[in-house]
This record gives sequence, C-alpha cells and structure tokens, in this order.
Amino acid sequence: MPDDNNYLMNINIEFEDEYKITPEFDREVEEYRITLPRYYFYKNITITGEAESAKATVTGNGVYSYGSNINTKNSNKNYTDYPNSKEVILQVMSEAGETREYKIVIEQEIDDNAYLSNLEISNKEYTLEFNKETLEYELEVKSSVEELTIIGTPESIGAEVIGNGKKKLEYGENNIIIKVVAEDGITEKDYVVKVTRKEEADISNYLISIETDKGELIPKFEKTTFYYDVDVPYDVTEINITATKENEMAVLIGERKV
Repeated sequence: MPDDNNYLMNINIEFEDEYKITPEFDREVEEYRITLPRYYFYKNITITGEAESAKATVTGNGVYSYGSNINTKNSNKNYTDYPNSKEVILQVMSEAGETREYKIVIEQEIDDNAYLSNLEISNKEYTLEFNKETLEYELEVKSSVEELTIIGTPESIGAEVIGNGKKKLEYGENNIIIKVVAEDGITEKDYVVKVTRKEEADISNYLISIETDKGELIPKFEKTTFYYDVDVPYDVTEINITATKENEMAVLIGERKV
C-alpha cells in the first residue's frame, strides 16, 4: 500500500550571512510567521522543509530573496523602506499522492517608536529643557519676536515628524504642535510647545496732565493738544509748571520753574 504520510518533520531557515532561524515546529501547524529585525538588508534566504516520510516529495524548497534596498525617506544608508511580507509555500506530496501545504510568512519588525530625540528652537536666545518623555513645554518670548522656527528630530529613523518649520507668533499664547508618527503608521505622539509672546510694550509719549501754580491753561488740558497759553498778572515774576507722564517709563524733559 502506498505511503500516505504528507507531513513535514522540520523547517529550516538560513540566511546568506549565516543568520539562522528555527521556528518552533509542530507538524499539525501549517502556517509560520518569521519576524526579522528591522533595518537589516536581507537578501538570499534558504528555506528547506524535511519530509517525515522518505517516500514523500517536497516542492518549494529553495533560495528566496527578501528585503529592500530602497530608501525613499531619508539619506541614512542603513535605512530601507519597510518591505512587504513574503509568503513561501512548501507542499508535501505523499507516495499515495495526497498533498499538504505549509506556509511560511517572512516579515520585518515595524517600528512603533514615536519619540523625538531633540526639539530645537532656531533663536538661540531660547532653549527647551528637552526630555523625550515630556510632551508639553512652555516658553515666553519678547514682544519683538514675531516668529520662531521649531524643529523636532525623530528618535527612530523610520518615523515621520509633522509640524516642523517656521511659526508666526501672535501676542499672547501660541500652541505649537509637533506630531510624530511611528513607522507602523499607528503610534503617534504630540509634543506641544506653548509659546507666550509678551504684549507690545506701552510706548506712549503723552502727558496726562499739566499744572501751573499761577494762572490757568488755555485751552483746558487734553493730551492730544500740544500748545497752551497761561495768563498771569503783570507782577508775577516766576511760575512753576509740572507735568505727569502717561507712561511712567518715559523720560520727561522741560518740567521747570520759569
């Protein structure tokens, strides 16, 4: 009677650089997933299935190419785009003609790292005490600072950073969000920089009052009126004129006795 044994007894996977993987094999399990480390240039992979029966034949054994040498995201020579998974089918045919298929799925790890390694501000007058675990920062800038360039650098070379660049600043609080999307396309982190731009300084050069110890101002004081007359009796030989500034930081010149 022909042998009807169509089981494998083992699956061996070997890379051309002598890196080896031996999956935990169970002859009843017909699918195996092999996850390889990321950022490695895998090329030729030898896959061999060993039949339990010497009379069975195995098709699918051989050398397969897997990996990617393409880099479309950055200039790092050690980085490759994430390659699609590869499926290899090993078919076992018993002497009796009965077949069984074992599937090997080869894939690489997808990085879920969505941290920044640095968060830098172009204006060297201002810095952030950066910690990758800290997602919120506060910064106060002068009223004269109209814009800042903020650049976040991803910790993982496969991650994408959204929001880098020049930011216009309004007076008051400005929330700037730097988003990091991990290579897996799912894991995300938002780094928020709350930049407070001080209100524009009071630069008033008006007076709020002019007073004399003799006579009266003509016309009555208004801060936008700049010329006044003072009528005094003929025998008045001196007069004190005092003024009050609208902005206490302003410099007053001319207050005196005449």
